[in-house]
Amino acid sequence: MVLFVLLSMVSAMVAFFSSAVFAPIAIYAWGKAGTFVLLWLGWLLGGILSFCVGRFLGRSVVGMLIDEQKIAGWERELGARSRFIHILMFQAAVPSEIPGYVLGILRYRFSLYLAALAITELPYAIATVYLGESFLEGESTVFILLGIAVIVLGIFLLKGVRKLIGRRNSS
Repeated sequence: MVLFVLLSMVSAMVAFFSSAVFAPIAIYAWGKAGTFVLLWLGWLLGGILSFCVGRFLGRSVVGMLIDEQKIAGWERELGARSRFIHILMFQAAVPSEIPGYVLGILRYRFSLYLAALAITELPYAIATVYLGESFLEGESTVFILLGIAVIVLGIFLLKGVRKLIGRRNSS
């Protein structure tokens, strides 16, 4: 269980690794509820650690993980006065390893970041567990439909972030 949480934590911090591939094994070992809790916990811990890296180690370390121009662009878009809804949408729309580093660098309020992280990771953890279960049970239709639903949700959230940022920039 500890190894699964650690792998989930790492997957929340680096782009080239996903703990979702281990979900079917975890579901087989600990059931859906156990896997959901462990996965969500790992992702939350990874997000917390990435926030701390951004906050306390700053640009020099984060610059090795994320392109400096992207960081600068997100800093311009988000700024220190971003409302919670902006952070929530940002957290939901971009890959999970990015917001913690960026918001840590921006010194965003940790409690609001943690709330946004917990809220946005929740549906992805649920979807990952159900995708893993459908894979184990050989239900390809459910597997494909859930996969499509996650993609559509991501696109919807990305468009929402762009709309909010566009509205914010025009005012």
